[in-house]
Amino acid sequence: MLEEIFVTLSAELEKINVDLGRLAVTMRELTDRLDVVSKQLRRNTTVRDTSFEADFRAAGESIVRLTNALEDLWKKAGEHVRGAHAANIEQGCEISIREFSSRAKETVKVIAELSSTFAYLQIQSRGLQLRLNWLALETNVEILAKLSPKILFTIRELGKVIEEASSAGRNKQDQKGN
Repeated sequence: MLEEIFVTLSAELEKINVDLGRLAVTMRELTDRLDVVSKQLRRNTTVRDTSFEADFRAAGESIVRLTNALEDLWKKAGEHVRGAHAANIEQGCEISIREFSSRAKETVKVIAELSSTFAYLQIQSRGLQLRLNWLALETNVEILAKLSPKILFTIRELGKVIEEASSAGRNKQDQKGN
């Protein structure tokens, strides 16, 4: 039962990781486009990238959706992690827990990349006369950044549970062998 839960959580987390990765790529592309737009604005020429603001808005909506999905997933994961004890872990369940932990580490890396890209984008846009909705983007990047330590803590707790389970399994095997 616990194995199925972590397999499901791992699959959901993988979908979110893919979407977060796409969003990070989109943010990098927006950064490159912002460089061009800022040069055009500083030279008082017509901005040729007419879809920049709309794409920026779409990225903001996307990060809101992904932040909500990741928070919901992490609430579910937290409940299962708190309920996971060495005695509950069946043989073979360790693999699905380790896979979930690995995906969670990937999530933390993508969040860090997204945060740094956002910070660069924000610095580059200072002083420009663009109507960009920074509030949604900034708020959700901060929420994701605050979620990273929680994810890392959960990974550590899962590691402890796995270690306890494997040492308990070794002790049972030693007792049977004697």
